[in-house]
Amino acid sequence: MSLAYQTSKNVIISASADETILIWDFPTGEILCVLESHTNWVRGVQLSANSGDLLSCSYDNTLIHWKFVEKRYPEYVKTLTGHTYFVTVGKFISGDSQIVSSSYDGSAKIWDSKSGYCIETMCHSNNSRINHMEISPDEKWMATAGEDGNVCIWCMLSYTRKFVVSHRDSVRWVVFSSNSNELFSASEDKLVNSWGIQSGRMLKQFSGHTDQVNECIIYPHQCGYFMISASNDKTIKIWSHTGSVLQTEIHSSPVVVLARQNVFLASASRDRSVSVWKMRT
Repeated sequence: MSLAYQTSKNVIISASADETILIWDFPTGEILCVLESHTNWVRGVQLSANSGDLLSCSYDNTLIHWKFVEKRYPEYVKTLTGHTYFVTVGKFISGDSQIVSSSYDGSAKIWDSKSGYCIETMCHSNNSRINHMEISPDEKWMATAGEDGNVCIWCMLSYTRKFVVSHRDSVRWVVFSSNSNELFSASEDKLVNSWGIQSGRMLKQFSGHTDQVNECIIYPHQCGYFMISASNDKTIKIWSHTGSVLQTEIHSSPVVVLARQNVFLASASRDRSVSVWKMRT
């Protein structure tokens, strides 16, 4: 499951294991449209920060580019093929001129978004499957989170690997700080670690979950940031930049997805529910 919020259309977009993408009216919760072009679990949806276009990736080994035109739901543009196993992440970069993707086939690919041609392929350590991938806000770095417990940091100017850092178990998620100087990784070892991008050294360890951590996001704040994590222990935890737990929210099932838009936080659970929270400022 994955969530995205399209500001100009005021809709929430959700991807699901039932092979569909749903477009929801916010805040009424009415379903406006069901997109059914994928033929397997839709792993993720990602919106362009520039055009608002939508990119979906699926366990059918493909990515689909969608475009919002006049209506509140998107229209099909093209399908990107080339991965040989489940696609885990797809993102627009370089002002929407390129797309970057990651896959269980152990590779991250750079695509020309107009032609759909694959420009570059990079392989994770040990050719391990990539559970998640993230691009830094300044687009200078890419991080791939591997089933082998490693996080690979890549230079996006040369498409070369800068360094590798490790957890004790599979890494589920990676996210950069807003200044691109720090990387956070969430793992099945129940921890979230932060790493210095220039040094490659661990800066902090966030310990408190009692089961694997599925995802984490960064909420910038005047005092630094809050880190928000979602876990199989059925909780969402909000952490200070010093590593202490400020708040814990409980779901009835493992929490698998987080999404943030301004002061609103959305969380999705394996009980098929989506909760929307308002962050205190």
